[in-house]
Amino acid sequence: KDDAREYFSGKKESTDKSGEIAVNVIAAIAGSEPVMEVVNMVNVGQVDNLPRGFALETNGMIHASGYTPLAVGPVPDVLKNVLEPHIVSQSMLVDACLERNRKKALEALLVNPMCFFMATDDIMAMGKEALEANKKFSDSI
Repeated sequence: KDDAREYFSGKKESTDKSGEIAVNVIAAIAGSEPVMEVVNMVNVGQVDNLPRGFALETNGMIHASGYTPLAVGPVPDVLKNVLEPHIVSQSMLVDACLERNRKKALEALLVNPMCFFMATDDIMAMGKEALEANKKFSDSI
């Protein structure tokens, strides 16, 4: 408690590293040493048995010029089987938006693994509620 009192009173400053990833990322972008972090990147082949063009959480080197995805090769089949339904659902949703097709957007929820525990009527009601709540953005769909 004495340390806490000293920190809060301003008598003592913390010199401990916070462990925040953002500090290292900002430093790398600013020209310091590159840093490897887990980041969301479009698959350009770093995971070679998943479709290209989809966003993945993957390892990447962050540096002053931007970022470079790191190749990890194929994911194990069991993981690929878990990921593929999400990819299908997201692909359907993107297509629905590009085609301005509300029915297809709602159908994308039906195949979304995150909704498998829900009844079909509840999924459709949730989708319609989400579209209404985001009307400013979803009116073009």
